[in-house]
Amino acid sequence: MLNQLKNVIKTTPFKIIILLIIGWIFMILLNYYLSNHHFFTGSRITFPISVVYFSKFTLQGILFSFIFLFTGILLLNNYKKLNYWSLFSSYIIIILLGNLSQGSLHYTFLRSFIDTDFQYFHDVIQIKNGYDFIAHYNTIQDTLTMHAKTHPPFAVWIQYILYTFFNKSVLGLSIGLSVLGLMSFIPLYKILTYFNLEKSRKNLLIIIFALIPAVNIYSIVSIDAVFLFFSLIFLYGTLLISKSTKINWFGILVTVIGFTLANSITFSGTFLACIAAILSIFELIKHKNYYPLYNFIIVGILFLIILFISNILLDYNHIEAFLNASKLENPNGFRGFEQPLVYIFTRIENISEILLFLSFGFFAYLFIPKNLNLQKQDISFYLPIIAFGSLLLMFLTGAYGTGETARACLYIYPFFLLLLIRIATVQTLLNIAYIALFQTFFMQMVGDYFW
Repeated sequence: MLNQLKNVIKTTPFKIIILLIIGWIFMILLNYYLSNHHFFTGSRITFPISVVYFSKFTLQGILFSFIFLFTGILLLNNYKKLNYWSLFSSYIIIILLGNLSQGSLHYTFLRSFIDTDFQYFHDVIQIKNGYDFIAHYNTIQDTLTMHAKTHPPFAVWIQYILYTFFNKSVLGLSIGLSVLGLMSFIPLYKILTYFNLEKSRKNLLIIIFALIPAVNIYSIVSIDAVFLFFSLIFLYGTLLISKSTKINWFGILVTVIGFTLANSITFSGTFLACIAAILSIFELIKHKNYYPLYNFIIVGILFLIILFISNILLDYNHIEAFLNASKLENPNGFRGFEQPLVYIFTRIENISEILLFLSFGFFAYLFIPKNLNLQKQDISFYLPIIAFGSLLLMFLTGAYGTGETARACLYIYPFFLLLLIRIATVQTLLNIAYIALFQTFFMQMVGDYFW
């Protein structure tokens, strides 16, 4: 254990990490200066973290923080020995321990429901009939709370189902949402298996994913973690389709399931459509392979059929809901014209928060691509590039004006993980894992990141 930690200290690029921290401090000071000299930037003083409060320190929370830390160290020293079920259990345990660092069951599982008045939950408790809610959603969308009105109705409906199933128990709802979020392990494991990685490498990558601050913090009690689960199903299907030289019906089925479920709870599902379109064109131009395009066209047709059926059976118009949500999100039109300074700063904030919650260690290695052993002809390289480009396009349109992108864009982190697929030395992975572990330990202990 001590030797492993010594090697991490010796080989981690701390100079780059220090420069990144200095850059973060500079942006905080710049934002503070502008905000105090009559320039509204749209960003909080905690730039680039859009939503954070100091944790209520308790003995229980501090105890769980250190249990999380020592459990993480133990896992990183024994990752080679883990089988599928012990790895699955470890993934769940490390995320739960990180969140229990908040100090109590209330702060971990209940606070975001009970201590606020603007969450999906507050629309859930108003529902008398689940079918009626969906059937009238296009009419009542403007009257819902701030999150529900900018998402499809199933973001509320899935919580209504869980709340009803658990006999209107808030704790039951919280646990149900958390279980769905933690199920991300299953498609993630399938994705890494697709790349034919050896067991120890696959184990280490999954532990890294669970230790990344964004994933560790937002994987429970969050509809965005459920979206991560669905988007990982889509990603697995996309990988199956990407190299197809025929109509791949299994890949199509997996992709349709992931795409439909993802789009049912957030309009950010358009991100997945953008990836499919660009990837199809790339495979066509670069590899002269028409079949990914054919497969994705079938996926699109099946999705449109599902929308048509939902319109007939549920009287719900998804396109109308999307257009209305866009209007509600940006009531005055494109923010780049209306508030250019706010537009620029919030774009920087969105990108910066994603990278901060990726961990400073992981971020630092993005500046040393040779250490990542990136192979430009491999889908583990060009698919993440397509994903990052798609997200930047969304940011350019003004998406995520309110920030908190580490949570809302949780779906982008699997694409960062793909960049680690071909790393030649395990030591680089261990360096990333340990820095993520210690950063998450600190962030979970001192911060509260939920509205």
